[in-house]
Amino acid sequence: MIRNDTPSTSPPSEIAVKPLGALSTSSRGSSSNEGLYIPIAPAFLLANAPVPVDFYRLNAEQRLELFLKADSEVDSTVRRQVLEGTLRYSLYCAVADIPSVLKYQEEAIQSILQHAFLDNRAKARAVYNFTMNLAKDTHDHPRPLNVYRIGEQISLTLDWMLSDEKKILPLLLGMSRKEYSNAAHAVNVGHLGMALALELHGGKNVTDTLKTLAPGFFLHDVGKGFVRVDILNKPGPLLELEWVEMKKHPQYGNWFLEREKLLTPEARHIVLDHHERADGQGYPHAVPGSKI
Repeated sequence: MIRNDTPSTSPPSEIAVKPLGALSTSSRGSSSNEGLYIPIAPAFLLANAPVPVDFYRLNAEQRLELFLKADSEVDSTVRRQVLEGTLRYSLYCAVADIPSVLKYQEEAIQSILQHAFLDNRAKARAVYNFTMNLAKDTHDHPRPLNVYRIGEQISLTLDWMLSDEKKILPLLLGMSRKEYSNAAHAVNVGHLGMALALELHGGKNVTDTLKTLAPGFFLHDVGKGFVRVDILNKPGPLLELEWVEMKKHPQYGNWFLEREKLLTPEARHIVLDHHERADGQGYPHAVPGSKI
């Protein structure tokens, strides 16, 4: 059973609930996330292991109440009941706890993909949400460790996806979020890129090809992490000089990845050239399609 020092029937007062997609709109380094909560897929709950932070659920009055206290454990029976029951996709954690939750999810993702009783749609949702959180963390804080983490996640996703490509890839593509955010955009482009690569390069070496290229799909905008925050978050149209700065993000991304010796040359080309156009009107180098 759940070992929890605080009864789940005692909801915290006046907790604000913030949709997952809205998380990506906050400024880097902002303290505006205090008191805000986002949904977490319960598929990440590990049996017989302590949870790293407090997890909440919505009660009948649509208020958050404590469900799992930090350091409490869930046995395998309770975990299965949660995954198969009405709580699916409806746990919440504090935005401030996201770094701890990401580490916890990284330990859980492999077991999620191997669980026989979880259907592929539930796995796809867990993979999508986790990859989007990783993408946000990587774009907000471009550093080698984050690139490595997202690369490991992509590798796991590819192995799972290729085990039943015709069923799983459409599920991943169907998870595309409607709102715009850098993280959602990165993951949507990543999955679309994998679909295109499968179409163009399908064959016996497709796994190696995808593992070579896919990190570039997901990290194509990593250079935005080096663009001034006031430009990235500007609500209105950019001024000419601001556009000049924004258009440097492919070069910033390639510079960062080359400096840290990250990704393959092919993947770095995706980062550098993703805004080039066949008619030569793209950026940063305005090269025509035959030279991209």
